[in-house]
Amino acid sequence: MIKNFTKFQSLGNDFILFDWLTHEIFSSREELQTNRAWKEFVQRNCNRTTGIGADGILVLTKKMIPHISIFNSDGSYGNMCLNGLRCVALYLYRKHNFAHTFSLLMNNTRIICSVFNDTVEMSIPLGKYKTHMSVATTHKVIKGHYVDVGNPHFLIEEHATQEWLSSNAHLIQKHETFCKNVNVSCIWKKNNNAYQMLTFERGCGITQACSSAIVAAVTMLFATNNLEKNVKTKIHMPGGSVTVWITHENCVLLKAQATHVFNGTFPMAH
Repeated sequence: MIKNFTKFQSLGNDFILFDWLTHEIFSSREELQTNRAWKEFVQRNCNRTTGIGADGILVLTKKMIPHISIFNSDGSYGNMCLNGLRCVALYLYRKHNFAHTFSLLMNNTRIICSVFNDTVEMSIPLGKYKTHMSVATTHKVIKGHYVDVGNPHFLIEEHATQEWLSSNAHLIQKHETFCKNVNVSCIWKKNNNAYQMLTFERGCGITQACSSAIVAAVTMLFATNNLEKNVKTKIHMPGGSVTVWITHENCVLLKAQATHVFNGTFPMAH
């Protein structure tokens, strides 16, 4: 069966999007998660040498509120991906004539999106700060913060290179605390209202940007009394920058751009 797809990117984080609002190919997200052929399909088409190339595949399905599922480039289910959600919000606004402001569901979390040209502002509940902890690896003891924003994050407050993060993230992910793996980020301050961040995403590796890591970062900064509500902060990543702040209602607002890359079709077995 020939299926249409759309390629989007936000902050250098790129995705293949399937629009199944009117016709679902699989009966449920759980079926996709356990379907070996689907996992191989995701791996094959996310491959940047032999496939389309992407950090993951987004599946848009219809419920009372449109629902988005994210599958990482290794075929695993991703729980939460705000860069991907930003891409879907722009797609729905342009393709399906959604209003400027509307809600989407991802991993049963309701996220409010407002679209202004190519810029999407998202409102998501503040994450849950778990603990400050130490992870012993074969090289050293690494201190960081464990935060849950719908997916798990381990944040290290240190200046780091991509090479250091790549070599150490795998070791951190093996820690017994992270039974379902973990996203690992390094974050350091540039000036009073700006930070630099690198992220190693579970199921993907180093990516150009990770907006759920940004939510985790501001959750951590707020919990440790390093960020006040309604103070705009800019977080810089290799793929671009995001303006973010915490509201008095304990929501995190993020503002960044998304871009349509191209449309395509290909045969899909199921």
